[in-house]
Amino acid sequence: MYSYDRLENLLGLDIHSTDEIREEWQHLAAGDRVVVVPEGYRAIPAGYSFPVAEVVPGRALVLRQAPPEHPWDAVWSFHLLPHGPGRCRLLSRSVARRPRGVGLRVANRVMEPVTLVMTRRMLRGIAERAQRR
Repeated sequence: MYSYDRLENLLGLDIHSTDEIREEWQHLAAGDRVVVVPEGYRAIPAGYSFPVAEVVPGRALVLRQAPPEHPWDAVWSFHLLPHGPGRCRLLSRSVARRPRGVGLRVANRVMEPVTLVMTRRMLRGIAERAQRR
């Protein structure tokens, strides 16, 4: 996830961000899954992943969560926008419907600042890698 690997690994997620382009990750398509919690993780034994809703090569990646598979009804998207000659910007956007049930609403509120910090680090991690090339 190009975020705080050490923190994620303290939680036992066994995440290792790469510094290389991996061929097997270059061909996402609608229906594929982006795994964020591997199967067998103690707190979420089935794992957790985001279904890919849409890929526009070189432009956008859209991930979609929806009931009944996921408790949240949400979209998380990444967009590459031209930003001058030979440059681009990577934007991350997310939108979610208000979750049903008090427990999910509390979890959502607790996770909002965590998601903000982790997403910011992820975008900075991607930028650092892209600017090295």
